[in-house]
Amino acid sequence: MNVVTLPTQMLWAGHVPDLCVRHGAPASVRMSFYRGAVQNWPYCPECVKSRKANLALAVAVLALPFLVTFVGVGVLHNDAVALATFTDVIWVFLGAGIIVFWYLLLRYVTPSGLAKAKLTGNNMWLVMQGTHPAFMAHANDLVQRTGAAQVSPTGQLVQPDVFAPQPGQAPGAPPAQPQPPAQ
Repeated sequence: MNVVTLPTQMLWAGHVPDLCVRHGAPASVRMSFYRGAVQNWPYCPECVKSRKANLALAVAVLALPFLVTFVGVGVLHNDAVALATFTDVIWVFLGAGIIVFWYLLLRYVTPSGLAKAKLTGNNMWLVMQGTHPAFMAHANDLVQRTGAAQVSPTGQLVQPDVFAPQPGQAPGAPPAQPQPPAQ
């Protein structure tokens, strides 16, 4: 599974990918998520279509138990024993419908769920799992152009070695102190 980790500082500076995480296609819509912590995130037409379909499915899953309740009470209103049994069972059905609704909503309809993205480390990193290879290459290129970090072929984020010796500096020597400009 392809995993990409991006520094949020890069995203906050406006360096946001142009390809969709799931399909690697160009963005047709951009959305924010995590209460605006990640803004202008790209989604392709297939993601928008998937989001609408999953929202319709989630609403149907929520509405179905209520519909069954009204129909069941209407049909069984003359049979007290059947109505009592139905009433006992319907609460489980309603609860399951509500739980499945929230699961579908959070997992497949919210922008962060659609992007398979999570903020980690005090909102310092955006981690996406199951990314499309084209998105992974695009994200790596974007990160390298901004100089924020690099993404290895395995998807792990590699910070630039700020402690590496500078040209002309001996390995292990303390970094040279910056000199004030000459006047």
